[in-house]
Amino acid sequence: MAMLRIKGSVFCPGDPRYDEARKIWNGAIATRPALIAQCADEEDAAAWRKSSPASYTLLFHLGGAIARISQDESAYAGRQAVHAININAAWTGGGPKHADIAWARAFFAAMQPHATGGVYVNFLTNEGEERVRAAYGANYDRLAAIKARYDPDNLFRANQNIRPR
Repeated sequence: MAMLRIKGSVFCPGDPRYDEARKIWNGAIATRPALIAQCADEEDAAAWRKSSPASYTLLFHLGGAIARISQDESAYAGRQAVHAININAAWTGGGPKHADIAWARAFFAAMQPHATGGVYVNFLTNEGEERVRAAYGANYDRLAAIKARYDPDNLFRANQNIRPR
């Protein structure tokens, strides 16, 4: 859990303090999060500071059924990942220089040392072929061959396109 770099505490299921921490975090909601981070002070919470109430970060727990099949059995790569993080800057005013853009980019950069190098394809915007390749990992070439067979003219090229090879 050192990757979180907080002075506070991090609890996962199985930790003897987990149930007590869950009561504080969860209130009346009866769920069992995969991770609970309790910030010790303002500095710990700074990574989550943003200026727009519309900006947000989602941390998804993976594993389970996702990890039960091998990566080459479907298009989805990243089956070995335990979590996925989605960092989003959103705002109603301020244009393309809004402060939360820098916040999202800095947060993303800070997470890179802990990342697999992959990306969930539905998190992508127009980020280019390199990121599309990262989304499909070792499956990309196989998917490009399938695309060449069934869509050689690349008619279905919107969104995160896999070019036919």
